[in-house]
Amino acid sequence: MIDLYTAATPNGHKASIALEELQLPYALHALSFDRKEQQAPAFLGINPTQQSWHAALDARPAVQRALQVQRREAADEQAVKTAQSMLVL
Repeated sequence: MIDLYTAATPNGHKASIALEELQLPYALHALSFDRKEQQAPAFLGINPTQQSWHAALDARPAVQRALQVQRREAADEQAVKTAQSMLVL
């Protein structure tokens, strides 16, 4: 499940529209900039950059999760290149 933390901003709307269009299940957590909720310690713990929206996947920041996938794909790509170079010999 994706947890979407967002405020009523253009970028926040883009994130929720994208999730709706992709038909991904998500829980919406509305933030209020008027009440400075983006600066609350609890929110800073999951989104230290204070972006206008933040998505968490399985209680972990989605960006962090995406970087792990990207690193894994890069490692897999390197392994394929190594295997290919061994076959060329």
